[in-house]
Amino acid sequence: MLMRGVRPPVFKVRDDQGRWFDLWEHLGFKRMLIVFEPDLNYLRRAHLGSLAEQDWLVILVVARGDPLAADRIVIEGLKVLVDHDGTLRLRYQAAPGTSYVVEKNGRIKQIWSSPPTPADILERLPAAPTA
Repeated sequence: MLMRGVRPPVFKVRDDQGRWFDLWEHLGFKRMLIVFEPDLNYLRRAHLGSLAEQDWLVILVVARGDPLAADRIVIEGLKVLVDHDGTLRLRYQAAPGTSYVVEKNGRIKQIWSSPPTPADILERLPAAPTA
């Protein structure tokens, strides 16, 4: 889990009208848990599943470096671990012209390559049609 004194990455969401909001005040999630990769060893999958049922969004930050020294941490990727309704898409822009594969439920969803962006972007996708 986030260690004391560490600010989480900035996540922005865009609504249907194109307005931007902080993730904390949008999408109806009650709470968001950002987990640094070494701490994942202390979390059990069953616990993550119960968080999903309570409308938590869990994001794993795959990083090298000291999480307490935000200026020295190198974030290598982000993974959505818990997404209760399957309507989220995550993009992390690490460096100009560089983007990462996004995994969701163990599957590669998409690879982005785009100009630099100042913020990580979390977009709401249309709900999948039901048969």
